[in-house]
Amino acid sequence: MVRRRGPPWRLRPPDDPGLEALRRAARVALVMPAASGMGLPVVRNALFSTFIAFGSFSLLALADFGGLRRPRAIAYASATIEEPHEMGYSAGPTLDGVDALYVQREILTAGLEQLASLLDGHGDPDSSSTIERVSHEVLRDSALRCLRQWADDPSVERPAVAAVVAAEWMDLLDSLVGHLEDPVAEAARAARVPGPR
Repeated sequence: MVRRRGPPWRLRPPDDPGLEALRRAARVALVMPAASGMGLPVVRNALFSTFIAFGSFSLLALADFGGLRRPRAIAYASATIEEPHEMGYSAGPTLDGVDALYVQREILTAGLEQLASLLDGHGDPDSSSTIERVSHEVLRDSALRCLRQWADDPSVERPAVAAVVAAEWMDLLDSLVGHLEDPVAEAARAARVPGPR
């Protein structure tokens, strides 16, 4: 008679083709605490903070946009921006410093597109150091100008909050671009090396 060691049942990993559930769980675990932690001290609005917590969970865990990386990223970003915009958190042209934020947004978008292009196999991985970065001084100055205008005119509270949050997000995303430059270039170089046949 052969004796088995261990419990009479076996734990099997769940059926998760492509590790999709694991990726969704990791996205929620990384983004939701960061978004909530940033939203509460910056926004100081219970309704908006609740939206950040629930919105990040529902967008990352429940929503599923198909397709290629770039259109999928645009769909996620559009869904993220639409709800606060409808609540009135939109930095309009009446605020001082908003034009500078738009310029910095274009610089950030170009840097992210350059990284995505390298990952897709386009471009030279050795030229990734030429990615233009946003100016932290311009972001800070724009946010301060919006806050000063809010102090002078309470009717621009929501647009000012939107501008400050946008400046903070751009600053955080720019630091992400800085951290991703070398790994993306290394991955692009490794992808060009032919594998064994």
